[in-house]
Amino acid sequence: MDEGGSGEILKCDSWRTAGAFSSIFFIGGGRRSLKDGSEKAIISVLGILYVLIRSVAIGQAIAFGNVVNALDERLDEIQYFVNAAHEKLDRSAVRDELSYQHVKLYIDVFFLGLISLGCLWSFFTAHS
Repeated sequence: MDEGGSGEILKCDSWRTAGAFSSIFFIGGGRRSLKDGSEKAIISVLGILYVLIRSVAIGQAIAFGNVVNALDERLDEIQYFVNAAHEKLDRSAVRDELSYQHVKLYIDVFFLGLISLGCLWSFFTAHS
């Protein structure tokens, strides 16, 4: 991981969480300022599309990280079988960093879920 230790990790995650809360605040404020029901419905659909695109990208990032890590481990094993003098690398730091990145992405997924629930609520109550 980085040189800063757990304090840097906590600071990074708290900024990520603060940014997500501020985006929810601004999106909610923007939807409340709209008076016309059709405008609310259009903005809600755009918000749902945004959440869909971000969710797919997050899923791809998690899958890509897992695939690259597994491929790297397999290549290391192949090198070990071809050349017994090859020393297998310790990949615990890579696994720790990968799981830390997953946690950061799961935080984003949580807030994207809140945004999608808000957009769905706004969509279904737009004409009432």
